[in-house]
Amino acid sequence: MSVQQFGSGPGSFDLMAESYPQGLHNLQIKTTNPDQLLDPADIRFSIVAAAVHYALVILEEKGGRAALTELGRKIGKDLVLKHNPEYQNPGHHPLVRDMTTLVNYYLVKLRRGFLNLAIQDFPDDYARYQHPKFRTPGKDYKYLDSGTFDPNQYDPKDCGTLYIDDSKLGQPVHICPEEDTADLVLSAQPLYQLVQAQESIEKEFGSESPRAEDSDAQRQFKTSMLHLSAVIAHELGHAFNVFLGLMHGGPEIPNTPTDISFAAFTGTPPDDDDDKKGEAGEALEFLLWGGMFEVGLSHGWIDWSRLLLNVRVGGARKVRYIPDKLIQDFFDAPEDFSLAEAIRRDTVAEDESPTSSYKSSSLKESPRESSPAVKDNKVSSTTVTTPGMQAGTKVSINDVEAINAFVKDPRQCIPVMLEH
Repeated sequence: MSVQQFGSGPGSFDLMAESYPQGLHNLQIKTTNPDQLLDPADIRFSIVAAAVHYALVILEEKGGRAALTELGRKIGKDLVLKHNPEYQNPGHHPLVRDMTTLVNYYLVKLRRGFLNLAIQDFPDDYARYQHPKFRTPGKDYKYLDSGTFDPNQYDPKDCGTLYIDDSKLGQPVHICPEEDTADLVLSAQPLYQLVQAQESIEKEFGSESPRAEDSDAQRQFKTSMLHLSAVIAHELGHAFNVFLGLMHGGPEIPNTPTDISFAAFTGTPPDDDDDKKGEAGEALEFLLWGGMFEVGLSHGWIDWSRLLLNVRVGGARKVRYIPDKLIQDFFDAPEDFSLAEAIRRDTVAEDESPTSSYKSSSLKESPRESSPAVKDNKVSSTTVTTPGMQAGTKVSINDVEAINAFVKDPRQCIPVMLEH
C-alpha cells in the first residue's frame, strides 16, 4: 500500500477514499509549555506518533470502519432531520447514503495530515479533544456526492485539536465511586507511564538485544500503548462528529446528538447532566468493543498491567479483563489483527481474571533520571531533523514497520523525514 498523489478535481474523491497511505504524513506535535514544536528526538514524539498510528489501525480494520459507519449514519440522520426537511427519508441524503465512502475518506485524510496535536499538562483527563467554535473562513466543504466534491479542500486540522496529557500524576480518583468510598488512588497518566516503561527498558537491556519473551517493562509499555491508542480512537469519535458537520455544510459546528452516548446505547439511566449529553467518543467505544476501556487497580494505584472493559448488563456495571496474550497478539501483527472482534470474544469476566503475571509497581517509582541513556527525554535516534524545529516544520513517518519495531523495543525513536 503506497502513498499516492491525486488530482484536484472532484472525480478523484472515490480513488482517494479507497487508497490508504502508509504511515503518518505532515505530522506536527506541539507543546504548550513552552509553546513550540516537539523535537522528534524527544521520546514523547515517538510515543504519541505510535499511539496515533495504532488508533488509526484500530479504526481502519473491519470492526473499526463498521463502528464509525454506524455512528456516522446516526449523526448524519440527525443533521438531515434538523436542516433538510425536504428529505422525507434521511437515508437518501448523500451524507447518509455515502457514509461508507466518507468514513474511508475521513481515515485517509487523518493519515495525510492529522488533527492539530499537542501535549499539555491537565491531570484530570488522559486526553482531550477541543472542537472548533467556527468554520474555517473561506472554506465550504459541503458534500453532495463523489462526482462534485473536491477532496483536496478538506484539512483535518479544521476539525479541532487533540491534547494528550503530559503530567506525571493525574487527579486522585475514587476506587469505587459507585460505592461512594472515600479511598482514593493516584493515577499515573498514560504518556508519562510510557516514558517510565521506556526508561526501564533502557536500564534493563542497555546495548543488549531484548529477550524473546517480553520483560515486565516491555509488557507494561505495550499495555500502556494500547490504552493510549484506544483513548485517541475515542477522541477521534468526537472529531468525526465535527467532520460530518463540515461535510453536511450546515450553519453550525454540531454537538453530538443527545441520543448518541454510551448511556443511551446501553439503556443506562443518566447519573448527572453530563450523562444526558451526547458523547460520540463513548458511543464509538460501545460500537467498537461493547464497553469502555479502563485500567485496573492494585494497592491504591492505577495498575497499568491490567486493561479492562467496563460493560453494562441490565444497567449494572460489569468488568471484563483484556488478557495479556490478546495485547501481545495485536502488537505482533497490528495491521492484520481484528482488535475489536478479539476484545468482544476473548475478554474474561472479573471472577475469571488471573492474577497479574508482573508488577507495575516496580515502574511507578522510577524517576525520569533513572536511565543514564535518557537525557531531557531524548534517546539515541536515526531521526532526520533540523536544529530548532522551526514553526511550520512537518514530518512524515513512512515506515510502518519502524513503528511496530519501536513498540517491541523502544530504545530508539521512530525515524522521521522532514516535509519540504
